[in-house]
Amino acid sequence: SSIFIGRWQHRMFSKTANSAEITAKSDLRNKGNFIISIVMAWSMVYAVGSDWTVQRPALPDARSLWGYVYQLLARTASAFTMEPLVAAVLFVASAWLMYRLLTFNRKLAFVEVLACGIVGLLSFLCEFFRQTETLTAITSNAFQFIKTLICMAGWIGWFYPGYGLFVRSIQWIEERVWLPNWQVEAEKHWFWFAFTVLILLWLPHLIAKYPGVFIYDLREAMFQASGKYIRTEQQPIFVTLLIGLFNRIGQWSENPNIGYALFMALHVAGLAAVLAYSLTILRKLGLSFGFRFMTLLVYGIVPAYVGWVTALGKDTLYLIAFLLLASEMLLAVFDSRTFLSSVKDIAIFFVSHLLLILFRRNGVGTVIVSMAT
Repeated sequence: SSIFIGRWQHRMFSKTANSAEITAKSDLRNKGNFIISIVMAWSMVYAVGSDWTVQRPALPDARSLWGYVYQLLARTASAFTMEPLVAAVLFVASAWLMYRLLTFNRKLAFVEVLACGIVGLLSFLCEFFRQTETLTAITSNAFQFIKTLICMAGWIGWFYPGYGLFVRSIQWIEERVWLPNWQVEAEKHWFWFAFTVLILLWLPHLIAKYPGVFIYDLREAMFQASGKYIRTEQQPIFVTLLIGLFNRIGQWSENPNIGYALFMALHVAGLAAVLAYSLTILRKLGLSFGFRFMTLLVYGIVPAYVGWVTALGKDTLYLIAFLLLASEMLLAVFDSRTFLSSVKDIAIFFVSHLLLILFRRNGVGTVIVSMAT
């Protein structure tokens, strides 16, 4: 009996010790995740709220190690231009998102981590070039280089919790008990469902920016179409004539805004249709309803997409044709059997090439590269 009690006490003590060890490791891991979240949240807020151009030296000049540290802190702080209240709210939100990502039960695969990093880096370089107009500003001095590294880490950092939130949202959608009946109805008319959702989500922007945002290309094309300017190769002939047609409609109705609004409506219908069609391609490739629905929300909520349709010029029409081609190429690469057996997909593939030529002066080059690929 005493031997049995002794073994039982030893076993219980071992279990208690193991449990305490696991709890201690879990607490240490949570503390580490919390610290990482705070540091990343700081760099993420700094990346979106600071001026990335080269900062002027702060006084006094650096003459010692402390002087260089002071210069680094002063220049980094002076570049931050975001309102304190907005920065505080954004800091709390980004720290929460990053912590949720680190404690997420589904760890990101290496391919997902690599993809987020590549997209984030390319996006950072585009934004840096937009602000500074040259990538050489990255290495203009040591202080600028360190500030750039902080901004790059923060900018890329946004893509990881964003993707994690995207994945969690997909799981949440697919686990809802009320979803199946509604999902079946949406799947029956998936293209028109996606098209309608996009129009409804874009509608506030379209009303606020009616009859559209004027850019340089629109004015240039209208004057070339009317004969006031000499036609140049900068403006595609087909797009110039198309813009001239909508300008004539505005003149006939004695309200130029009607012509501009109809041109914007063409953009809206074209881009919404192409984005909805790209989601039907994802459906053919077997992607889940949750993934497609979340992608649809990204198309509808992110301002960049609706910003393209409200910009009145030649670029949006080329973008529509290019996205149409990219959707068909996606199907051709990942499911060539379905692509080659569908007359509609093959026809759309060649029509998109024709539109590229019509909508861009150098569209022939894009077609050559596409056909070679």
